[in-house]
Amino acid sequence: PGYFWTNVHVENHLHRQTEYCSSMQLEVGFKRESGVWDYRTMIQDELFQSHLFLLDFQPIDVVLNPNETIHQSVLAQEKWMDQTGTYDLTYAELTLVLNDMGNSDSIWVRVENHFAEANYAHSIPGTDWRLSGDRMYEVHLSDIAGVDIAARMKFQANNAARYDTLLFADLNANGLNEDSLHLMYRPFVGGEWTLYPYATVNTMGSAINGTGRFDITKLLPGQYTFGFRSGTVGVIEEIILDKTALWMQKGNGLELMQDLNSISIFTWDGKELFTQTNVKKGEVVDISPFGNALVKGMAGDQVQVQKIILH
Repeated sequence: PGYFWTNVHVENHLHRQTEYCSSMQLEVGFKRESGVWDYRTMIQDELFQSHLFLLDFQPIDVVLNPNETIHQSVLAQEKWMDQTGTYDLTYAELTLVLNDMGNSDSIWVRVENHFAEANYAHSIPGTDWRLSGDRMYEVHLSDIAGVDIAARMKFQANNAARYDTLLFADLNANGLNEDSLHLMYRPFVGGEWTLYPYATVNTMGSAINGTGRFDITKLLPGQYTFGFRSGTVGVIEEIILDKTALWMQKGNGLELMQDLNSISIFTWDGKELFTQTNVKKGEVVDISPFGNALVKGMAGDQVQVQKIILH
């Protein structure tokens, strides 16, 4: 009584790199109802990992690296808004328009502009949605009851130094321009990426110059990224972090091409379903009981991660 087990699920994503960090110490901030923050630390060893914390309060928000103790590819900015009007979060690159404060005399917001892929395979598996390999936004709000916040979110790929060049390379490779872009959203807990209904793309007069924005009429706490529909559904999408494949898919099985230290199967949101250690070359791992899954295998320093869709 009076204590709360809090599970924090952390994904390790890349910013134009091929190797993931390991044994990385992260600070976590847990926000109390009073607005006071409690800080804990954890070690992130895996591509995605869950961490349990025992707290003597029920947190209303959780933030990673709140005091910037490590150098992430993230532009984070916080703001207290105490009156209606426009707030330019220039560092996080998001403009907020507070139209109604509800019953609050001030509203706290934290915006994180992550320069990293939104999904590992840059797609929504089983669909023709392609997602940004460049960045993702997180929006934290202290209260949304009766609150009305609009926003403007830019995309930029007009030269090689800008942020969305990977996204636009993918977009143009599919014969599309920026008027085909959509804003995608998922809530912090238990959500999948879906089309955000409160946003429209604004090409700012040109659909081919690599710049524009999304006009958002209603901003909700959660994660945002950019996406488009390619018209092609990928059956198998994979991320191979080494040139040598660790297995070959044959029907509903994975035939191992090398001896593995371990092979694990997860749901797409990171819940572990199965793990086997010291698996020998030539063995076949049956994946049919798991349906659509994320498979991770390790052989020495080699790692392979593959998303599999079973029809």
